Amino acid sequence: MGDELIPFLLLFFLAQAQEPTPAETPSPQTTKVPDPTFYSGQLVLGMSIIAPEGGLGDNDLEPLMKTRQDAPYNPQDVRQDIATLYQIGAFSQVEVEIEPGAYPGPDGQPVKGVYVTYRVFLPSRLGHVSIEGNHRFHKRALMTALGHRSGDRFFPEEATTVEAALLKFYAGRGWTEAQIVALPEVDAEGMVNLNIK
Repeated sequence: MGDELIPFLLLFFLAQAQEPTPAETPSPQTTKVPDPTFYSGQLVLGMSIIAPEGGLGDNDLEPLMKTRQDAPYNPQDVRQDIATLYQIGAFSQVEVEIEPGAYPGPDGQPVKGVYVTYRVFLPSRLGHVSIEGNHRFHKRALMTALGHRSGDRFFPEEATTVEAALLKFYAGRGWTEAQIVALPEVDAEGMVNLNIK
């Protein structure tokens, strides 16, 4: 069976917690997947960028990519594209799928190569913050202390940093025995709402 018939799916799952710098961006060579150079040099039959959860709007990012249709596939170009998407799009995750394919050429013979698809995901945002049980400090002061505002990039896992920031705030004002729990809840729109008790 020819190589072009081998089912092949190559996904690069990159860090979700924070935007990596180009130097930190995992390269195709360091991911735990089959040899990413398998398709090196093959013709790129098509390249696309999609956002399964929305968020791209009218932005056309394809002209900024090094990977081009009708050019040879190059894993180094893919790595550069990943770094570019993180830098310009503030995405929390970028996935890359490389899939073999073919289409009929002018002479009727199949033109073989690969399709490259980038999937991008926007990060979660902080939505509504409710604070219960506080009777001593103004909510505005507590919101400043927690270090985030509604609309900021925010992941549910960051609730522990909110707890730590507020405990430090209270301790600095003599309330060393304060107990704080920040409960994150993600709504249907992907916003992270916090209930602080």
